[in-house]
Amino acid sequence: MDGTSGTSPHARPWVIVLAGGQGGRAHSTAERRTGAPPTHPFCTIIGSRTVLQHTLDRAAAITSTDRIVVVVGKEHRARLDRAMCPGSAGVVIEQPFDRGTAFSVFLALACVLERDPDATVLCLPANQFASPNDRFLGSITRACEMAAATPNRLLLVAAPATHADTDYDWIIPERDGVSDAAAEADPLPVAFIREKPNAPGATTLFRNDSYLNTMVFAVRASTLWGHGCFLAPGLMDTFVTVRDLMRATRTGYITTEDFAASLRCLYSPAPTVDFTAAILRLMSRHTLIVPLDRDVVWSDWDRPEHVTETLNRIGAGRTPEVAQAMMASADAARPAPRVSLLAMTLPPLL
Repeated sequence: MDGTSGTSPHARPWVIVLAGGQGGRAHSTAERRTGAPPTHPFCTIIGSRTVLQHTLDRAAAITSTDRIVVVVGKEHRARLDRAMCPGSAGVVIEQPFDRGTAFSVFLALACVLERDPDATVLCLPANQFASPNDRFLGSITRACEMAAATPNRLLLVAAPATHADTDYDWIIPERDGVSDAAAEADPLPVAFIREKPNAPGATTLFRNDSYLNTMVFAVRASTLWGHGCFLAPGLMDTFVTVRDLMRATRTGYITTEDFAASLRCLYSPAPTVDFTAAILRLMSRHTLIVPLDRDVVWSDWDRPEHVTETLNRIGAGRTPEVAQAMMASADAARPAPRVSLLAMTLPPLL
């Protein structure tokens, strides 16, 4: 773990950039174009910047670079250094193993809380596309402002669906008693979150004007930490230990090498945990939706098909060679099953 501390509890929000997943594989053609194995956030697909750098530039428009925390897998650290401009992040944390989005979020959250207990945090997955960028920035800035003003709420940015997509988690808003005009102007409460529905379920959700979960959210760091402790105490026992280790590292009681070794001990026996399944879905009563404008094109580029779909949607009729390669050689591997951590415990740190 490396980086600098924040300076003022009243300064701009912290931004957590999730770049720790495995991503998809592409053809060797993509590797020749990017200079690195084609893990999506580290590829250059549109323009001259990597997908990760586009995300970091959005983060820099929200806050100062010393308040940007990037979480990356240990095996991807060298790729990350090549994929981002020097000075784009204040803190980079290496995860020893990929244990899912819940581990990535709370590892970064522990880091932020050790520096700024009053922080508001914005979570940005590294592998997403959004255009026009200024409209997208307007929505995430609004979410940050609302999260700072309503400390007991999580503000979740949601994308209007263009079709019945089974690849995404869906958000069903609570519209009872909410006028159409109010729904456009104010954040909507969440009725519930449906994880990756089947085709008939996605069709029903689409017809009912439900939204796609972007996993872009803003919340007070202490609020999310508290919900985590209530909803997944076993998981949070791990990250209480992580916070203690971070504090010991910052005060010089242990070395960064000791921290890395201890983190491996904590991560090694742990199952893969999805943040939406373990935390966000169960926080729906404390969540408000900030919908993106309908003219904003948004996509999660975790799958080659999403890349090609986006390029076609924005009028790039000639699909770039790298996207064609991604389509031709998408990973057939399926994600690890989601695990509930309501009562999970890990062995004590040796």
